[in-house]
Amino acid sequence: IKSRDTASAHMLFDSSRGPQLRIKPDSTSSETTSEGTVSKFLKGGYAVGDQTAVNTSGDSLVGWNWVANAGTTASNTNGSITSTVQVNQTAGFSIVKWTSTGSNATVGHGLSTAPSFILGKVLTRTDNWIVGHHKQSSTPWNNATFLSVSDSQYTSAAYWNNTAPTSTVFTTGTWWYSSENYIAYCWHEVDGFSKFGKYTGNGSADGPFVYTGFRPAWIMIKNAGATASWFMLDAARNTFNPVENWLVADDPQAEVVTSGDRKIDFLSNGFKIRATTTDFNGSSANMIYMAFAEHPFVGDGTNP
Repeated sequence: IKSRDTASAHMLFDSSRGPQLRIKPDSTSSETTSEGTVSKFLKGGYAVGDQTAVNTSGDSLVGWNWVANAGTTASNTNGSITSTVQVNQTAGFSIVKWTSTGSNATVGHGLSTAPSFILGKVLTRTDNWIVGHHKQSSTPWNNATFLSVSDSQYTSAAYWNNTAPTSTVFTTGTWWYSSENYIAYCWHEVDGFSKFGKYTGNGSADGPFVYTGFRPAWIMIKNAGATASWFMLDAARNTFNPVENWLVADDPQAEVVTSGDRKIDFLSNGFKIRATTTDFNGSSANMIYMAFAEHPFVGDGTNP
């Protein structure tokens, strides 16, 4: 949840950890109980209190929501560490909780296919959000980017042990603390519903067309090799093209309505870059993204 009108923190909640337990994508801070935020998860949504970041009087807010498994979790012993998972197999999405050992380890994610995109955060101490993306470089699992800052990607086996996820586990390296509680959000691509890919920037207002196989509802973009924010755009805040109202995951700033330098078109089968800035369309830059469909084409989670 994010206020569009004020520079207040992003608030992230999930039903594996429970209501009122917030973590902030724009911060390295640990998990905190925040009364007045999300007070309960409901069958068709959620209830919020009077905390300013989620319910300031007169503010316009936006929420991006993924359905997991109605709060029902299960123990997973596929990895060297036992994890607790909440999984939506159809949507290719899982929430994973575990306690790290501080050494190379494997963690069961509960999905049927190897994750393409992983967000991880230590809950019990201050440190960065870690991002794994299967297209962030030619050796993607020897790299990591941090969601909470705009830094370019880092190279080290300490993050993911230079080991790609499998259909059952992802691997952590020595960067992860010992005896600390972690959360990870894992996705794999589902035809017609989600895509986690890359495009090469050309620095032109006539930017690349990126095929996803669906009309996007929500996109997050990052220049993996440069200092650049994580830009988020959606079809709820812009109901027609160009899509140009952006928020960034790594900063609590209010929504920006672009003057034309950061905009894209949402199309029936993908999106078209209409920006010249380095953070949207750097010349020869490796731009990574995650995208979800407005109207998924997928019926049973397998066949388009």
